[in-house]
Amino acid sequence: VLAFESGYSIFYPALKKYYSPYLNVGGNVVVMSSILSFNIVKASIGIRSEMPKHNFIRGNEMKLLQITCAALFVTAGTMNVTPAFSAGNSGNTCNSGYVWDETAKKCVRKNSENEMEYRFQQGRDYANAGQYEKAIEMLQTADAGDKRVLNYLGFSNRKLGRIDVGMEYYRQAMAIDPEYTLVREYYGEALLQKGDLKGALEQLATIQKLCSSRECGEYQQLSGHIANYIRDTES
Repeated sequence: VLAFESGYSIFYPALKKYYSPYLNVGGNVVVMSSILSFNIVKASIGIRSEMPKHNFIRGNEMKLLQITCAALFVTAGTMNVTPAFSAGNSGNTCNSGYVWDETAKKCVRKNSENEMEYRFQQGRDYANAGQYEKAIEMLQTADAGDKRVLNYLGFSNRKLGRIDVGMEYYRQAMAIDPEYTLVREYYGEALLQKGDLKGALEQLATIQKLCSSRECGEYQQLSGHIANYIRDTES
């Protein structure tokens, strides 16, 4: 037992330090520590069993110790053995102290900048999943000066029927970046909801100008909404 505890105390901190970004420390690191510690137990037993007149671990006692160590290994293997991130409703989640980096596609150490990015991504994913209240709650903890945060706050509020609130967030986002075509597309949709076809057409023209020669999904989206609006009002 002393040998197992000594091995575990040596290997667990080391494995935790080097593998925690990639493994759930509560599971796989415990397993590896248990394996190494079990080897220490076997080595210790081997040394003692060679000492004359001190062969105090024999037969059934040896089997009992092996079973005990095996049980510890199996138990450790069932303890929350998951990767450092797992898929969820709002993307990827990481172990404590880490956040998912969308660009690097892996968990990275948390800092103020990537924490704000992670909160935006969570809020955006909630919004795109139709969970608008959760989206607003998360986005309100993100960077209030981020045009993308403001855009999705506008989007979520508009989807909940708070059109004027949503439009105010859109205007704040456009003030930060007048060339942000996604917010202009959403703003055009809001204008249609308010019955302002002329305003929506102005946003469409601006988007077309900003997109120039590149293919622009925002232009296609808003032009489709405008066509539907005209058809519905004329029918």
